[in-house]
Amino acid sequence: MSIKNNSPSYRDLILGVNKKVPLISGEYVTAINFDNAATTPPFKSVMEDIIDFAPWYSSIHRGEGYKSQLTTKLYDDSRNVVMKFVNADFNNTVIYVKNSTEAFNKLSNLLLEPAKKMLY
Repeated sequence: MSIKNNSPSYRDLILGVNKKVPLISGEYVTAINFDNAATTPPFKSVMEDIIDFAPWYSSIHRGEGYKSQLTTKLYDDSRNVVMKFVNADFNNTVIYVKNSTEAFNKLSNLLLEPAKKMLY
């Protein structure tokens, strides 16, 4: 890990960011990810947590077994973690979505409903 002022380099914290990839010429170079909006590489610490939790993972809101109940509780509790992280009022709700397009569509529809009521 690179140390500068006792701090790790940001590149050292991200999985695969220093990975060498082959060019047509056969030369290997460090890849540059120009598509972070779609596929941002994970932090190494996040991937380690995913690997550690994987044996415990089960369906969310779909089972009565121990692993399903554990996964459901962690999933539900994660909304409070997100609200605390962004300093949100706990009267709000966190909605998980697949991507920014889905988020904008959900938000647009949520904002449209009150507007419809005002117009009609």
